[in-house]
Amino acid sequence: MINVLNLIPYGENNRISKKELMAKTKLNEQQLMEEIQKIRKDNIILSDTKKGGYWRPKTIKELMPIYVQTVKKLKENGELYNLILKERDLIRERGK
Repeated sequence: MINVLNLIPYGENNRISKKELMAKTKLNEQQLMEEIQKIRKDNIILSDTKKGGYWRPKTIKELMPIYVQTVKKLKENGELYNLILKERDLIRERGK
């Protein structure tokens, strides 16, 4: 089987469409999405739902949006975690 990662270019300007990937790999859409999901466990693969296509970050500028989004999610999850711990402690106190 063709290595999908090797077909995904560096740089947003070089992105490859889902249809192109499907044609080159002979995978159907579901198979391709599963393969990309596997690849994303160890690699950053960017995509654009409006413009279409997949690419790997070539510059820090291309990497920054996913970095900022991830930091925001971590912060939100951290705040939720702290809220859960606080509520847990309150429940324990009421149980005494």
